Amino acid sequence: MVDITLTDEQRLLRETLERYLAREHAMEDRTALAGAAHTDERWAGFVEIGLPAVPVAADDGGIGGGGTEIAIVAEQLGRNLVATPYLETAVMAASVIEACVATELRRSLAEDIVSGRVFTVAHFEADSRFDAGHVRTSARREGTGFVLDGAKASIAWGDRADCLLVSALLDGDLAVFAVDPKGAGVEVKGYVTNDGQRGADLNLANVELDGGAMVVAPDQGRAAIDTAICRARIYLSCEAAAIMRHMCDLTRDYVGTRQQFGTSIGNFQVIQHRLVDMYSQTEQSLSMALLAADAWNAPAVERDRVTSAARALVARAGRFVGQNAVQLHGGIGMAWETPLSHYFKRLTMNGMQMGDESYHLRRFAALVRTEESTH
Repeated sequence: MVDITLTDEQRLLRETLERYLAREHAMEDRTALAGAAHTDERWAGFVEIGLPAVPVAADDGGIGGGGTEIAIVAEQLGRNLVATPYLETAVMAASVIEACVATELRRSLAEDIVSGRVFTVAHFEADSRFDAGHVRTSARREGTGFVLDGAKASIAWGDRADCLLVSALLDGDLAVFAVDPKGAGVEVKGYVTNDGQRGADLNLANVELDGGAMVVAPDQGRAAIDTAICRARIYLSCEAAAIMRHMCDLTRDYVGTRQQFGTSIGNFQVIQHRLVDMYSQTEQSLSMALLAADAWNAPAVERDRVTSAARALVARAGRFVGQNAVQLHGGIGMAWETPLSHYFKRLTMNGMQMGDESYHLRRFAALVRTEESTH
């Protein structure tokens, strides 16, 4: 990726993951698995090399990595187009769990992530439209426990999760609860997404939980969810930049071998200029993604502003790179047998996750106006 200065530990992480994926992950495996690309064996392999532990706090049994480490992981998983619940488990769920003030519960859940249990955060609802503050799912106290009612939508890897971290309104504020996806009153409907990964919708009907199921209390719930979503956006920006770089490389190689009029089309100046534009957009995206990664632990206002700027730019650049890569390949660029088509689908989905370009442009403008008004 990454032309930034890395520590010895960060270089080791990148080299370890690079070697592991080169040995264990093949594009042919992914296309054959289609919508079931996440397997227990593959996830166990990631656990064995310590990947889920990367962002988990050292005091809770993890490695204690930050934005740079996550950028490295996102780069490698994106470049190899690995379909896995890493973002949902090790980035989002781990971030929510980090906000748990009950030490024993926090460490227990963190250890579950490190040991390989799959978590996902169930927060957005059918009519949320990227608005993290729009929540109708409710929780009420009953005896020493809680009862949850409501519905969540578009939960990445929700049908493969061992534990769902569900946000719900309790006494008017947002709290987060650990829910067993196989528990009474819990209905999970899984499906395959357009990019060959997994999604799910969740219905909660009078779901009874004990008092220990509250992971984040109402006074901290919104901040915990906002942090998790923001860190997911950082990961997605880094993943997209890596996918774009690989699509540029695939396109460069293709136009160098595709013959027309007695020569490779890569010799035509118009094609060369198009490739330069694609690489230029990719490098801008990488720079913004790394800037966002540097804000991993920044104050909320700065973090939110930088990540929305990154997501808006990366989404626009991703559309340019993806569409031009397909155009320069011609019809074969969207064929199932061609790796480029799978990268295009993933890049398109990436640009919509946690807010599209229009959403982040509006959000960035609002954050800048708010910041200016306080000075």
